[in-house]
Amino acid sequence: MYDFYQRTTTMSSPKKVLFVSCAAGAGHVRAAEALLSELQTKHPEIITDHLDLVDFSHPALCFILSTAYISSVRHYPLLYKLIYELSNNKTSNILLNILAFFLCVITKKYRQKIRDFNPDIIISTYFFSTALLPPTSAKIYTVITDYKHHQVWFNKKSVGYFVATEEIKKEIESQSDAKVVVSGIPINPEFLKEKNTEKIKNDFGLNNQLPTILILPCQSGTIAPDKIVKQILNKPYNIIAVAGKSNPNIYKNFLELKKEAQNFWPLPYSDKIDELMRMSDVIITKAGGITITECLHLGKPIIVVNPIPGQEEHNTEMILKNNYGVKIEDLAQLETEITKILGDKNYLKKAKLPDNPNAVIIDFCLSF
Repeated sequence: MYDFYQRTTTMSSPKKVLFVSCAAGAGHVRAAEALLSELQTKHPEIITDHLDLVDFSHPALCFILSTAYISSVRHYPLLYKLIYELSNNKTSNILLNILAFFLCVITKKYRQKIRDFNPDIIISTYFFSTALLPPTSAKIYTVITDYKHHQVWFNKKSVGYFVATEEIKKEIESQSDAKVVVSGIPINPEFLKEKNTEKIKNDFGLNNQLPTILILPCQSGTIAPDKIVKQILNKPYNIIAVAGKSNPNIYKNFLELKKEAQNFWPLPYSDKIDELMRMSDVIITKAGGITITECLHLGKPIIVVNPIPGQEEHNTEMILKNNYGVKIEDLAQLETEITKILGDKNYLKKAKLPDNPNAVIIDFCLSF
């Protein structure tokens, strides 16, 4: 994949590199933060910043991009899917540019911050963050954070794209002369480190030989996370369940279930997801592009629940196609699928991913 990127980065003088993202789903911000960390570690002489579109826009747009988005995928998934599918055409890109033109006023602060920073390079991990950029002489790169291309990601501002698959690369190359790199999706550098899993287990309190099931935040859908826990609570598993910061009621339900079980660890949230994954034999999650990539880098089988219609459904198709995991439609399937996965030591073939997607992206951007 990364055959012609093995260049030596040379810079005659320190550059300014700006990352732009949007908290419409946490994955876009996490991708930008991963790349920022990679750049700061390898090139501390470069001036950097990271702007979240939500933090520098009018409250009305912030509501649409964050609260309204979450509400739509949680309560109106079929409507969201319809909009997603209907917008996947070249006309939608024209409409997006028109919309961006009219949104210039309420994104004035965002645009001014970019002008003031005056970057040499802009790396965007969200399509709307790119569409709302002001006129700039900076080289603009777009990082697509899912395993399927959607037309809204395509823009004439970008000189390069970073994608997860050859299929996406071919789609973009059919529309543009921009450079397209199959880099993989950027993830937190902690997932790329070698760590002692046995020590992590002992520190956490997993001092038995039972298989461990990790349940990550997955409230948006018909299969409730507390119901997942209840379904397998009295089985011979260690169960770790993360409610997520936006799901306090789920965590309360977890605590009630904790009273019935010894090998159950409920968490309101965690900043050590990589360690939780390393301890686990099976991961139950929805199909966000970043989360999937984290699982694949650590070689963990995935059980997908509640994928968001649209991009997460396509991510799920990739998982099933490559035998990286399964999808369940209802709780009755759960125990059967867990048993199958645990019973097959070769269930998950090692995913063919770049060793460090963050480095691929940063090195490429700095080498031109």
